[in-house]
Amino acid sequence: MGEAWGRHAPRAAPRNHARRGGGIMTVLLALLYPWHFAVFATSYTGKSPIIPHGGLNVSAGDGVVAVIGVILLFQLAAGGRFPWPRYALQAFVWFAVATVSVTVNALSPEFFFSLHESEVGLVKILGAAAWMVAVFWLLQDSFPRRFLQLAGTSVLAASGFAIQSIIENVFLGVQRSFGPFENANIYGNYLMLNAFLAIGVDRFLGAAPEGVTLRPAARNVIRPLLRFGAVTLLILGLLASGSRGAMVGFAVGLVPAIPWGALKRVSVRGALAAVAGALVLGSALGWYFEQNPFVVQRWSQTAEGEGPNVEERFALWEGALQAFSEHPVLGIGYAQYPNYAEHQPELRATVTHQTYLATAAELGVAGFVALVWLLLSVIWDSWRVKERAFVGLAHACCGFVVAACTQGLFNNVQQERSLWIVFAVIAALMVHLARTRAGRTGGLMSVGRQGVTARLRLSTTEAAVRAIQ
Repeated sequence: MGEAWGRHAPRAAPRNHARRGGGIMTVLLALLYPWHFAVFATSYTGKSPIIPHGGLNVSAGDGVVAVIGVILLFQLAAGGRFPWPRYALQAFVWFAVATVSVTVNALSPEFFFSLHESEVGLVKILGAAAWMVAVFWLLQDSFPRRFLQLAGTSVLAASGFAIQSIIENVFLGVQRSFGPFENANIYGNYLMLNAFLAIGVDRFLGAAPEGVTLRPAARNVIRPLLRFGAVTLLILGLLASGSRGAMVGFAVGLVPAIPWGALKRVSVRGALAAVAGALVLGSALGWYFEQNPFVVQRWSQTAEGEGPNVEERFALWEGALQAFSEHPVLGIGYAQYPNYAEHQPELRATVTHQTYLATAAELGVAGFVALVWLLLSVIWDSWRVKERAFVGLAHACCGFVVAACTQGLFNNVQQERSLWIVFAVIAALMVHLARTRAGRTGGLMSVGRQGVTARLRLSTTEAAVRAIQ
């Protein structure tokens, strides 16, 4: 009996320190990501005698990404598999085109070409892709839990920054809030990201898939806080940033993020929740606009086509088209547009403030096609998810990618860490769904084999009985 008990007694599950460490790194990444600072100068802060136009926009979360990179290198050296996200190929092609473009232009440089600027730009691409690899590694092992850790922590932190921005904008007279960033457009992109993450978490908790350990009572408390609290605060914070591109992007991104099909079968409770949400958001927006914040004046000038900022943007876009027409195949070299603009009449030495024109000007047709391939691959994957438990989350992520692509019409977003974080979320979700489907198929096959075995045994028994009779 003692031996039998030893064989069949349940054993305590071993503590998985790797999983716990992954959870801690996930939370740290979400908390540290928004803390940005510029090394030397950026195209937004002006020139520097050391780095005229470039510079590195560093995140405090880069340290966590570096630690994960070291872990992956040791894992690879030990013979383990390297967890490449599904968009690594597209990212590699884009980086390869940028490298070839820089090499070709360096061998026969124009008068404005600076190799150092392109080297810094290539480092930025690698840094952004490293975030995709790191977040994918954290999420793909236990997606439901890790996604909630990442998104929940990020939304909570962003809501705090949004409250601070509203106070600065309305009560302290700060025209544009930068948050923890050194650029209002990047800050607007961050708030937009977290608004879509809040929508995704809300719908994810509503579906309550396997792996979500929150009790129904906790979900019933958290979901209204996300709908009526976090989303409202993040929208007001977005307005306080004054980033017009992020505002337009958010509005466009809502189209794929909202569950239009579910509106046909909405319950009375759901309809009341939607009305309550509209009242809360409408009241908050009404109060905010009554304070006559800077964003109202900013949009009025934009609608009238006035203001030096609007005129400068059009001039920069025309300059990018001119650069593309002069170098249509591989462009003028990655990160070279500020140098090019500096030598053009009536152009300021700054970035294009337009992702697609910037890519066409600096990388030519080849780079433009590579970037579009990457973006469309992510949008297609996130939109084609149909599983009930994950469709709301996937469409919220799709909404952010669409929003970021729309913001790219007015700002340079191709190197924003937020975009690559969502790339990783979608890639990890696709891996999780593939594993779930494979598990179901394996289970059905196992049940099928057991049924065949049982039928064979039954047939054998029947034959024996007949022979005895």
